[in-house]
Amino acid sequence: MAQGFAANKIVNAYFSHDVERFVSFYNTHYQTARIQIRQKLNISQEKIGLLTVSRYERLKRLVDIAEALVLVEKKRPDLASRCEYILIGEGECQDHLPILGTLRFVKVHLVHQMPPDDVMAYYCSADISVFASEHDIWGLVVNEALSMGLPTICTDVVGAAEVV
Repeated sequence: MAQGFAANKIVNAYFSHDVERFVSFYNTHYQTARIQIRQKLNISQEKIGLLTVSRYERLKRLVDIAEALVLVEKKRPDLASRCEYILIGEGECQDHLPILGTLRFVKVHLVHQMPPDDVMAYYCSADISVFASEHDIWGLVVNEALSMGLPTICTDVVGAAEVV
């Protein structure tokens, strides 16, 4: 269960994951990190950055995120053209890649998995975090995203939904 919630901080009692590092990074490096990563990925400041940090596994439901982006393109191409999707991850199952390849308006950035200290800048570069897993008891990426001030969309899994 969550021990507490502050304006920019979530603390989880059952994991030793140091969310305080994320909060500290956000407080001291947010603007610089946001600009650097967006420049690196060629994302303008006006674009809406969607971020998923996940291993490529079926239970992580990356295919569902890809299909949702396809639906946004069909229903709201004006909105889709303002979105850029950043996916940080790696793994064997890559069912989502063919679907992401069909997107015409949403630009996709695939980035290899990296240590938490490196991913903090990517959280700063995003505007919304997306967590679609169907099996995680507690998605630490939700804690990380919230500690970085990111609005988070998640599935109704036990810990993540409670925190959000």
